[in-house]
Formats: sequence, structure tokens, C-alpha cells
Amino acid sequence: MARHMRNFIAVVAFPVLALLAVATPVVPVGQAFAQAVSSGSYAVTFEAISNSCEEVGLRLTNGTLQLTRKGKMVEVDIPGVPSMKGKLRRGSTFRAEARQARAGAEGIRGRFSAAGRASDKRVQLVFVAEFYRGKKPLCTQSWDVIGTRQPGTRRQ
Repeated sequence: MARHMRNFIAVVAFPVLALLAVATPVVPVGQAFAQAVSSGSYAVTFEAISNSCEEVGLRLTNGTLQLTRKGKMVEVDIPGVPSMKGKLRRGSTFRAEARQARAGAEGIRGRFSAAGRASDKRVQLVFVAEFYRGKKPLCTQSWDVIGTRQPGTRRQ
């Protein structure tokens, strides 16, 4: 049995692996993928995924999302929410978050994050808002955000 396996590896597997190694292009992963996310303004729709908030929270339906790329860093701006900053990841993906900030009512603070992908035509991400009273978690909201680039916005 071992002899048959060695013959299989020598006759079939090795040539296939050698062919794959030669046919695979060598591209620096960070550079190729980091260029996929482009800056611009996107007209977006917010579709609620979950909402455990009763007293506080955000009401989002349609709006504008501004995405700014600077090298390997990304900044996501949604009106009424502190600016979220983060890093580009593999592919055209990114993750950004904002530090806890005052969110409306007295003593309520919010922490906001966005993770998704963007191209020169579309953006799709999950936006999460977590609310706290002091250090105690109060509630969480999340949205699926989908949109298209607005005409005439800057590409980077």
C-alpha cells in the first residue's frame, strides 16, 4: 500500500502541485488588496439586524456614508455618529471603530464600529452601536448597510 501511495504522489500529485506553483501569480497581498477600498461618498440603506434598545438608540433608514482611505488606514463617517477609524484588511475589507463618546441622554455613552467591504462602486458593511450607562452595558443595535457610490465623488 505504501508503495502505491509513493507512486501516486510521484505520478499525479507532484506534477499538479508544480503546475499550480508556476501558474500562481506573485502579488504582494497588502498592496493589491489595500488598493481595492476607495474613498468617496456612498448613498446607503440601513437594514436593522437587531435592536435591544428601548429608551436610547439610533433610528437609521437611508443616508450618506463617507469613506476615506489614507494608505492602509480607513475612516468611516455616518452623520450623527462619531468618526470611526481603523485599518484595511485582506481583500477590499476594513474594520473601524470609535472610542466611547457621549450619546444623547445624560450619562449614556456609545461605542460604534463598522466592518465590511467597499469598492469604487459599492459598499456593504455591518454597523454596530453599543450603549452604556457608566460602565454597565445598556443595549445594542446593529444594521446591515448597503449602498452605491454617489456620482462625482473623489476616488483614491
